[in-house]
Amino acid sequence: LSYPSSARTGNKSGYVYVSFQIDSTGKLINSNIIKDIGGGCGKELIRVLSRVSKKFIPDTSHDTYILPVQFRLSSDNKEHSKLAALPEGKLLSEIVVVGYTTVVIRKVN
Repeated sequence: LSYPSSARTGNKSGYVYVSFQIDSTGKLINSNIIKDIGGGCGKELIRVLSRVSKKFIPDTSHDTYILPVQFRLSSDNKEHSKLAALPEGKLLSEIVVVGYTTVVIRKVN
């Protein structure tokens, strides 16, 4: 999971929430972005989840899981609020993705 460059350059940070289910073969199904911060963060999260979609423990409960992922820039010191109201589902542990920005120092004559 990487911090999309368009999100870094656009100073996009905050929480992305995705919901999904796991079928009886361990495949991730019905993935849906609940909240996105833009800059390609939601797309990146779905891309990574789809690549590991057959590596989950099979689940026959038909439960919906909610995964919060915080995208945070290294230069960002503000607190980002979590969603107060989430849809029905089991809330998983948070993942934090930190993006490092490039600092350009120009010599002044």
